[in-house]
Amino acid sequence: MKKINIVLLLFLIVVIVITGAFAFNYYIGKKEQDRVFDLLTDYPIKGQVYVENFATEDVIKEVERTLKAKKYVENIEYISKEQALKELKTRFKNVDNIFEGYEGKNNILYDSYRFTIKLKNIGEFNKEYFDEIKSDLKKITSVDKVGIDGDVYLDVYEEYGIEGLEEIVKSDDVLETMKKLKKLKVEK
Repeated sequence: MKKINIVLLLFLIVVIVITGAFAFNYYIGKKEQDRVFDLLTDYPIKGQVYVENFATEDVIKEVERTLKAKKYVENIEYISKEQALKELKTRFKNVDNIFEGYEGKNNILYDSYRFTIKLKNIGEFNKEYFDEIKSDLKKITSVDKVGIDGDVYLDVYEEYGIEGLEEIVKSDDVLETMKKLKKLKVEK
């Protein structure tokens, strides 16, 4: 009888330890998910839709209507190709002469819409979610390209964890941040 009680006691201890380990891992995982969600709430995911140069005004308005119809899309801003050129000249003011001759009819940039995506829950932070948004926009004739930072955020989070995600969403210069993250990873 004592052997059965000892075996039963050992079995219960093992069950408690294993259950505790799973509960702890779930708690840590849940806590990190909450951190990710809070971070993406503070720094919403950005996107941009580029419309081909020959697109009609109706097509441009259709892109805007499609974006406005999405519950998760906020802060929709139309960027004309003239405004895009002006922004490039400002951003690269030290070498703005490379943009000379691109004014007026020679402007090769695209009209576009910038927008932000506000996640309602952490489950929306996945590739399928962003692919769905891109797919809906690409159904519109004359939409050339749809870019969403969420894809980059997912890749960075997968490779560098919450710390990497924090760096990239707060970054003004994504390329420099990626170099920094790769360097830190090599040093570890």
